[in-house]
Amino acid sequence: MNTEKPASKGTVASVGAAGEGRSCWLILTVSRDGVRLAKRIAACLDDRQAAVYTLAKYADDHTKVIPGRLTDFWGEAMARCDVLVCVMATGIVVRGVAPHLVHKSVDPAVLVLDSAGQYVISLLSGHLGGANDAAALLARRLGATPVITTGTMSRAPWRWMCWRKSWAAPLRISPAPRT
Repeated sequence: MNTEKPASKGTVASVGAAGEGRSCWLILTVSRDGVRLAKRIAACLDDRQAAVYTLAKYADDHTKVIPGRLTDFWGEAMARCDVLVCVMATGIVVRGVAPHLVHKSVDPAVLVLDSAGQYVISLLSGHLGGANDAAALLARRLGATPVITTGTMSRAPWRWMCWRKSWAAPLRISPAPRT
């Protein structure tokens, strides 16, 4: 069982520079079923750095233990990853991340999955943080359904994709560095 704390961006909990197209994904879960899915998520993200964190009672050699209390870990997790994947109830995630939100230009992408892995919800930082792209990518790899509620994409997805292709560089799943 790995009890080390996540490292800051650019070290153990991340992979390479943003320009290399790789990013840090921190997968957080608090249940036995969640750990099973979290390991599956990490396996399908073999081209990215992905670490699974859970409670000590569910941890094993392929996971890391959430240091201290979950309520204290949210801010640390958000500061050290580009994509925070939460396999738990959306309410837990909302209450956990809320005190640590800064601005959509610096907050990490936050995804929420049900423990069965049927849905991948883009909860926070959809456009700028890359959560919409991360949700689509993860859903495709898991065979799940992405849930993206961004107005621009839900009203006219073809317009958003055309704009994105014509005006913007391909979106990366890496927000601007935190200061």
